[in-house]
Amino acid sequence: MLLRKKELLLIAPGLVLALSFQLGCATKKYVKQQTDPVSGRVDELSEVSKRNETAIKDVDSRAQAGIQTVQTRLTRWTRKPSRRLKRERKLNRWPRKLRHRL
Repeated sequence: MLLRKKELLLIAPGLVLALSFQLGCATKKYVKQQTDPVSGRVDELSEVSKRNETAIKDVDSRAQAGIQTVQTRLTRWTRKPSRRLKRERKLNRWPRKLRHRL
C-alpha cells in the first residue's frame, strides 16, 4: 500500500502537466476564428469614431466662427454709437445751450 501511494505521488504531477498542456493550448486557427469578429468590430468602431471626430471639429469650427462674428459686430456696435444715439445727444445739448443764453 505504501508503494502505491509513492507511485501515485510520482505519476500524478506528470498526469496533471500532460492534461494541462492538452486542454490549455489553442490552435492559431481557433484563435483567429475567435478574434476576427472582434477585430472587425473594433475596426468599424474606429471608423465611426474618426467620422464623429471630424464632424465635431467641423461643428466646433463653425461655432467658433459664429462666435467670432458676433463678438466683432458687438465690438463695432459698442465702439461707434448709432446715428440715433448721436442725434439724441445733440438734442439733449440744445436745452443746455439755451439755458446758458438766458
